[in-house]
Order: sequence, then C-alpha cells, then structure tokens
Amino acid sequence: MASFAAAAPPSAACACLGMRVLDSDGFLGTVRYVGPVASAKKQSDEYLGVEWDDDSRGKHDGSVISRATNGLVRHFKCESPSPSAASFMKASKLQYGVALVSTLGERYVKPGAPLLAPDNKFDGCTAQVKQGRKAKQIEFFGEVKIRERQQ
Repeated sequence: MASFAAAAPPSAACACLGMRVLDSDGFLGTVRYVGPVASAKKQSDEYLGVEWDDDSRGKHDGSVISRATNGLVRHFKCESPSPSAASFMKASKLQYGVALVSTLGERYVKPGAPLLAPDNKFDGCTAQVKQGRKAKQIEFFGEVKIRERQQ
C-alpha cells in the first residue's frame, strides 16, 4: 500500500498528471487533469480532475456543463466506462504520495548519527528465551558495518 503525506501541495500547480492521490474518506485516485473547470463559479480557480479507483466515488466522467455556453465540456477522459468515476477537487482537499527519495531518507540512519547499541547491547531490551528462564539481553553486533554499507 502506498504511503501518503499529511499535507497537500500548496496549489494544483504542484500536482502532475498520473500522480496518485487520497481523499479525506480514504478513496484512492489518479490525477487526469490540472486546471480551470468550465462549471466552476470562479474560472480562475485551479482544480484537479481525479479518476477514482472506486467507480462509485465520483460524480461524472471528466466532462461538465459549461456555465458560459451551457454546453458539455470534456476536460479529460476516464479509462473507466462508468459515468461516475471522476471528480474535480481542490488541491487542498487531497493528500499526495510520499516521494521514494524522502521515504528512503527517513528509513535509513543519517551519516554521523549516534550508535543505537554502542556496546553491542540495546539498553533495557531483553527477550524471554524459554518460559521460566531468566530474560536475556539482546545483542546487536555489526552496527558499524551495516551503517558503512548503507552509506
């Protein structure tokens, strides 16, 4: 499952076509359009056209009725044949996937960070080997070598 950041980009301009998004109800979708929408009250506002993984989540198929001409305007075409697979959303209403580089940076120890087990032992960390026996201290050998490899 994808990891999602808590904060949204500051504007729709930060989103790109094909980007995966998550709404506040937990629905996943793909950005298919970025820009103004013909049915919006303010034509200067930017929206994201999202095709949802769950066809029942949306309200249309990527097209809307124009306020100016009262005609149908297609902003994007859904891959799904469902007439309700898409929505137009403000960028601030969506969450965006975390970049792989950021995730890797958080996952691994930074260069020069203090050792977790300087004496090859984790403080206060024990394991019960067999019931009724004394708990054994968990040892961690090779932390320095592991850190050298990951750098």
